[in-house]
Amino acid sequence: MIDHSPVRSRLMLVVCFFIASSSAWARVLADEIANIEFFETRIRPVLVEHCYECHSNEAAEVGGGLWLDSAEAMRVGGDTGPAIQPGYADDSVLISALRYDSSEMPPSGKLPDRVIRDFEKWIATGATDPRTNTPSAASSLKTPKIDLEAGRQFWAFRPLRVSDHLAQPGDLKWIDEMVQEKLQAAAIVPNGRGDADTLLRRLSFDLTGLPPSADSMVRWRADPSDVNWEIIVDKMLASTAFGEHWARHWMDVARYADSNGSDFNATFHDAWRYRDYLISNIAGDTPVDQMIRQQIAGDLMPAENDNVRRQNLIATTFLMLGTKMLSERDKTKLTMDVVDEQIDTVGRAFMGMTLGCARCHDHKFDPVPMRDYYALAGIFRSTMSLQGESQKYVSTWKPVPLPTSQDHLDALQEHGEKLRQAKDALAKAEAKIKKQETPVRQLAGIVIDDESAIRTGDWVVSTYLKGFIGSGYLHDDNRNKDNASLQFKTTLASERSKPDSERVTKQNGKATVRWEARLWYTPGGTRASNVPVEVRVGDETRLVKVDQRKSGKDGPIASLGFFEVGQGTEAVVTISNSGTSGHVIADAVQWIPHGGMQPVVERGNQDVQKVAELKHRRDSIKTELAALVKDAPAPLPTAMAVVDKSAAEVVDCPMHVRGEVNNLGDTVPRGFLSVCGAPDESPSTLAFTGSGRLELAAWMTDPDHPLTSRVAVNRIWMRLMGDGIVRTVDNFGERGERPSHPELLDSLAVDFMRNGWSRKRLVRQIVLSETYRRGSQSSVLGDAIDPENRFLWRANRKRLPAESIRDSMLVIAGSLSREGLDDPMNGYGTLVSSNDAKSKSKISFAVNDHRRTVYLPTIRGEIPALLAALDVADADLLVGKRPTTNVPAQPLALLGSSEVREWAGLTANRLLTEVENESERVQWAYERVLQRLPTAEDHELVGRWLGSETARAMPNDQTRWQQWIAAMFAGTEFRILE
Repeated sequence: MIDHSPVRSRLMLVVCFFIASSSAWARVLADEIANIEFFETRIRPVLVEHCYECHSNEAAEVGGGLWLDSAEAMRVGGDTGPAIQPGYADDSVLISALRYDSSEMPPSGKLPDRVIRDFEKWIATGATDPRTNTPSAASSLKTPKIDLEAGRQFWAFRPLRVSDHLAQPGDLKWIDEMVQEKLQAAAIVPNGRGDADTLLRRLSFDLTGLPPSADSMVRWRADPSDVNWEIIVDKMLASTAFGEHWARHWMDVARYADSNGSDFNATFHDAWRYRDYLISNIAGDTPVDQMIRQQIAGDLMPAENDNVRRQNLIATTFLMLGTKMLSERDKTKLTMDVVDEQIDTVGRAFMGMTLGCARCHDHKFDPVPMRDYYALAGIFRSTMSLQGESQKYVSTWKPVPLPTSQDHLDALQEHGEKLRQAKDALAKAEAKIKKQETPVRQLAGIVIDDESAIRTGDWVVSTYLKGFIGSGYLHDDNRNKDNASLQFKTTLASERSKPDSERVTKQNGKATVRWEARLWYTPGGTRASNVPVEVRVGDETRLVKVDQRKSGKDGPIASLGFFEVGQGTEAVVTISNSGTSGHVIADAVQWIPHGGMQPVVERGNQDVQKVAELKHRRDSIKTELAALVKDAPAPLPTAMAVVDKSAAEVVDCPMHVRGEVNNLGDTVPRGFLSVCGAPDESPSTLAFTGSGRLELAAWMTDPDHPLTSRVAVNRIWMRLMGDGIVRTVDNFGERGERPSHPELLDSLAVDFMRNGWSRKRLVRQIVLSETYRRGSQSSVLGDAIDPENRFLWRANRKRLPAESIRDSMLVIAGSLSREGLDDPMNGYGTLVSSNDAKSKSKISFAVNDHRRTVYLPTIRGEIPALLAALDVADADLLVGKRPTTNVPAQPLALLGSSEVREWAGLTANRLLTEVENESERVQWAYERVLQRLPTAEDHELVGRWLGSETARAMPNDQTRWQQWIAAMFAGTEFRILE
């Protein structure tokens, strides 16, 4: 007999290597695609805008011998060595320069912290850079012209094909038949069905995100028939939990958050309405194509009643949820950055296309010309996303009023009128008191406040630093140097100044008075040190330089000199920002006669009784006003929605050369993707009403569109099967993966559209299939031929999402609240202040809330540590499929969490209350925590724990079982779906 064991050993080594290397390659490919997209959307545009002028072949003289317009050049570096050290952000010269730690780049001003963090992340993850040109060839390298006709032959842009399998009415087996064809061709025998416990656990988490109850497990084990399976499926599909769980899936794609993040973490008080819109519409099985149209153009869609109008408006919050650099001073750039984020999100979410990669140039990989990008940009630029486009400082969005009842509107109007009357009465009372009381202080001499100055150029009114005269002070915003000035004019020694007679002297037989000129300002470290001030009195002119970084000897005052002035002499003080570095400030100019001058104060009545009566009346009005505010009707509901701009503001967008907002090219008519249109169709032939979003939404959901339905069904398939038919669910382009079952993908898409774009119907079809119900166990043959399970011969093991892990512990502990939550940011102001103790306590309270996780606030920059350790979605990004890791940090995070210990303790209390026998307690724990019956080995393991010295040293059974259940919560089996 021949011993084949060495052969088997070598075969197993080869198989194991093949499995490991193939899986690793798939992960590497997915990471590479994501990294390229990150570079193209977050890194390259910044390099083009801020660095190429001095560090590329376009520069007249390359600064420091450093080119930044190619991957190779960045690694070679310039005079100071390599610009980047891939994998080591802190050691990279580029990061040091961006942080202003060494050299300060760009010299025009430090980039926002969010942008610097993007560069740190890019370098830390390996500095993926698809630019293959060398510096010497950069200027001559041209992107090949896009061949749209050839692009239309790519699989994703071809028309959907109808399979013969769909020709059989009522045939529910066509999914299995199409999968089986691939398996037969590969000579793979698929697994049979998984065991009853595994299947029900899989179904419950996939459909509702929650574990099945112990009672439902018992009933299912008693009747694991196809008929009963259908009954259970239909019951889960009809539950609110289905809407909550599947809404959370889409919230990953919609980059949902309750705050803006970035450098200005503004609170999104109305975002929750979009969350609830998703839950109710997914639970109600609103057609997916209708939801797509609502999210892109709901504000423009017809509505038969107020409720539909309300839903349509709320849906457009989808376009508003991205993080925005609201403090960006260049508002044109801010507008285009928002437009870019919207185009990129719409492209990847609905069409699986990385359209953002065409902002600076034709798409490097896909048939998307730069002109197509700006055809879409015109549509979104004609949409009102921000209302602060003309503001100098922080922009914001415009809350859009939602329909409400007439009674509510009447109540608001009545309350508003009462409030107005009370405020008017309070203002009048304050004015009367002010008139009766003596002014506390007036400046001596003649004071010309900044409000009376003659302005040239741009000046900004501020009240930021206190101690100013009048209602505020002016500053030049440290911009537009050499172009701004202020003139303060007056006439000295006039009758109204009333100088004391002893200070009047004679010069050349004429009476004169000696006056001192003073400039008032608010000092500070960012002020200019060399502010030029010209003082002209009659025929005399003097130039004085003022250092505004510090106060003078008498306070925030600079003496401009003394002048002998005759009767009726004109005096002019001119302040300029010419040649200055830093903020130039002007608060007031004061003229004081030598020796001082008493101010002329017209004093009112000093009737103390009268003042007391007025104050009593004022306090009564304040009380009435406080009561009105307290008893106010609910405010007018608003949505964080978009609307079209006015007809005059609806415009086509010019191309931005290299993506630069101030380097404009040809204007492109608004339109769609050329590769998805007819060969003879061009943007100029399209007619739009308003911005064009309504037409865009209709075009995207047209049954002939090659991408939208494919992308939608692929996302649903991925959620149930663990992998998409196209594994790169957000990228159907050249850099994405090809479909494993292209005919099945098309058949699913066609059937999906034929049956009203019903999400629930598609989910039902998939979970009723044998393909879905397979066991997940491996086999030598299957692993050898198809280690990545692309042919679907077994079920994929799936990691539970972070929300399901948390919610499951609450269910098992008997503590899950099924209540929803309106505004989870209620109590927060305009900003989320992460350094504020009060804000931190609110965030902690939210984490300890026992509602489903979908209802808790998602605060950018403040993700709870437990959820972060469990790979919760990054709300800064569109996340079609979450990264899944299984590292020691996860069980450690679970074991170290005070919440997990609390829930384990509550579970232990339930166990000890409901069950007395130890063996039955083991069964109770395993059925509820792991949704299966314990094995003999499990019973033995628990017995050994309870009898161990460690357990016996604990004070009671509750503590012992709490520790054991916490360990079960932290275990891999709890977090994995077989």
